[in-house]
Amino acid sequence: QQQAEAVFQDQPGILWQFYLRDGQYAKAREILLGLLEKHPEDTTVLRGLVLAASAAGKRDELQTYLERLLATENTPDNEALKLQMYLEHGIDREATRKHLASYRERFPNDARGVLLEAWLATTEGRLDEALKLANRTLQLVPEDATAWRLRGLIHRLRNDLPQAIEDLENSRRRQPNNATIRMELAQAYVRAGRVSAAVGELKAALNDPQAPDRAREMLEALLKR
Repeated sequence: QQQAEAVFQDQPGILWQFYLRDGQYAKAREILLGLLEKHPEDTTVLRGLVLAASAAGKRDELQTYLERLLATENTPDNEALKLQMYLEHGIDREATRKHLASYRERFPNDARGVLLEAWLATTEGRLDEALKLANRTLQLVPEDATAWRLRGLIHRLRNDLPQAIEDLENSRRRQPNNATIRMELAQAYVRAGRVSAAVGELKAALNDPQAPDRAREMLEALLKR
């Protein structure tokens, strides 16, 4: 960390990305806000602020910067990013459903749209349909950590714990610093009776200084058991 900070100290456009990947969201946000003052229509900076707000769980900021991003550059990439963030954070489900239907109609073969539709189907309890869509996404983009995570969630909801664990482990291998994935894997381990493995995942998740408080609560409950 110290070496990276020293190397990139005079390159804020790279330093904020390092901080974001390292889980130092407050530092990333501080640099990004400074860059935004100088370049208010820089879409890379706006995307960075969206990701920082999402990682820190700041829904109001997330919506603000998503709207600014789309007002500055209304592209399929940014539309997909907004839909992903709205689904992930449970924001305005009805509007998200309509927007996603429009997106899928305009871009029927876009892998992101397929994944987002699978996500929506999962939240609405349409698990068979969601599983088919998740499988199709993984055929198109087999290295997508989010698709593996979603398929793991679907299998956990279907009570297929061995497959859920395998999928979530695949997701974690692709994004080892993602505390949310580790928490979901820990939940699957607990349901499978693998409490020690769940404790290990939660301890690893807490290596991220910005890990959700829920991770600490889950770990505390397991250690009490």
